[in-house]
Amino acid sequence: MSKIFLIEWSAPNLGEVAKNLQQNGCEILYWTGGTSRKDEFPKTIFHSSFDAVKAIPPEEVNTINFEPLGKEIIEKFFACESITMTMMNRIDYSKVHFMRRKRLYYDLLKYWRGVLKSMNPDAVIFSTTPHLVYDFVLYSVCKEFGIKTLVFMLTRIPDRYLLARDIKIGSEKLIAEIAKGHNYKLEDLSKDIRDYYIFQTSPSEVSKFPYKTVHELDQVARSLKAPSIGKVLSSIKDGSIARRGRAYFKRLFSAESGLLSFDPDYKGIDYEVKLREWATAKKLFEKEYRNLQVEVDWNKKFIYAPLQYQPERSTSPEGGIFTDQFLMFDILSNSIPDDWVIYAKEHLSQWTKGGVHAHQGRYAGYYKKLSSYRNVYLVPPEILSNKFIERCQCVATVAGTGSWEAVLNGKPSMVFGYPSYKDCSEIFKIYDIIASRSAMGKVISGYKPDRQKVLNYLGAFDRVSIRASIEQGIEKNFAYSMDLSSQNIKEAILNEF
Repeated sequence: MSKIFLIEWSAPNLGEVAKNLQQNGCEILYWTGGTSRKDEFPKTIFHSSFDAVKAIPPEEVNTINFEPLGKEIIEKFFACESITMTMMNRIDYSKVHFMRRKRLYYDLLKYWRGVLKSMNPDAVIFSTTPHLVYDFVLYSVCKEFGIKTLVFMLTRIPDRYLLARDIKIGSEKLIAEIAKGHNYKLEDLSKDIRDYYIFQTSPSEVSKFPYKTVHELDQVARSLKAPSIGKVLSSIKDGSIARRGRAYFKRLFSAESGLLSFDPDYKGIDYEVKLREWATAKKLFEKEYRNLQVEVDWNKKFIYAPLQYQPERSTSPEGGIFTDQFLMFDILSNSIPDDWVIYAKEHLSQWTKGGVHAHQGRYAGYYKKLSSYRNVYLVPPEILSNKFIERCQCVATVAGTGSWEAVLNGKPSMVFGYPSYKDCSEIFKIYDIIASRSAMGKVISGYKPDRQKVLNYLGAFDRVSIRASIEQGIEKNFAYSMDLSSQNIKEAILNEF
């Protein structure tokens, strides 16, 4: 029997997966995310994400004898600490002192070392790339202890996941499949991937991402705005005024926000006031950007470098050190010829519907610093990426969709992090100025991605990727039955054992 942890196991169909795993000899010791299901899994410890983020242990876990942290342990986890402190932007919804962040990190490190030592699981399974702080610390401790980790990595192709043991290495099965060297034709690909490829490589006047699905990163928070006079009169007329009034005042004065925050959840009007503050901050960032943006000179030779929405897993942890996107721009700025420029374009979700924590992805002076590079220019974010990809010499991102879309469309592509598509041979992997200048030398000499090799990558990806729906909110757009999704997830896990 395999002893396992299920981490961020929240999507509706994952409960069925857990049942199937239990029936196939897996003992589920620990489960985070979602609601407790003690009636179905009486021996499992359930831990809510909201408590896990704050290092509040479940009642069943006695932490008294957990080993205190010392110099050797803390130094061993310096890399984890660096990433985690940045990742805390996802849960920091107030002005939190740096040392308080560090205290939380130490509490998490001590807790998960203690849990893993006392429970000794055979594997810890993550439904998504660990990026909610607590789960990344857990992932890092697993690596120290040599405990198997299985991570379902969301890919740029809808309804397809890769299963990885290490988020930096990615899918070992995909790497092995690519190494077989098969040549694929478009008609060899499954219909969903073939349709995706055709859509992405066809001329279009609309945005090509997201493809098929429309899924906001976070639901837009409710507004403090009072009901209009028209709605009040309408409610009086249809007799719903009392019910609607009670609901409105309950929302203002008692309902909890349910945020991943350091402090107890904001209630009612306090939360609404915070939303206003954060919205104002995003407007100020947008104003700074707009004052600096320039018209695009399409006659220039340029690198297209779209900024990524932050905070999000696509930069932390999948960007590694390049979570700080300035590191990428500094390298690019010192890699291109004097007569080339870099066009940086903000992700519109950073100012609009990107979620209540989007204001933490930027700060006052961010865009001034970016535009201070001698050859970096901020361009109108409303211009579709399609147009930049079509006319640029190269696309560069930390780990964003732009680089993937570029290589599909025959344009040189650079990535600085380790996104799910990094194993495509036609993408330049950049880690420093030497690699960047080498790649730029090839681009200047006329390098273009080999379409056949891109198809070969897609063919290998088709063979090893998992058709599934895992994320909350995405399952309603899933192209296949949820039963098939659950079956595929279960089989992928069992095959790893």
